[in-house]
Formats: sequence, C-alpha cells, structure tokens
Amino acid sequence: MIQSLVHTVELGRDRILLLETFRIKRNAIDCTGDDIDEASVDECIEAVEHLLQWVTRWLLDNKPDLAE
Repeated sequence: MIQSLVHTVELGRDRILLLETFRIKRNAIDCTGDDIDEASVDECIEAVEHLLQWVTRWLLDNKPDLAE
C-alpha cells in the first residue's frame, strides 16, 4: 500500500522510502518482540502527521467531494 501512494496521492519518493523504513522496522519488531527506540517512535509520528496533511491537501485540491 505504501508504494501506491506515489500514484494515488503523488507522494514523493523520499517520503515513500521513509514510510517503508518504518514498515520494515515494525515487521522486524513483530518477529523479535524487541522494543522500539523513542527517537524512532517520534520520527514515525512526525512522518504520519506529514502524510495526513499531505493526503488532506491532495484530497482538497484533487477530489474535494471526498474531502468533506
């Protein structure tokens, strides 16, 4: 799903790679049961907030009927 964002909402490659990095970390933690470091959590939250803002803006600009 992450890779589709480049096509669906025109998200930049750098943001796609960042989200992929978090996905890989999450999958590794699921397998090992290790805790994630606080800095990674903070960075992930920031990335998700950016994604939400990006998608909201994209919807308002491109599909305003869906943004209501």
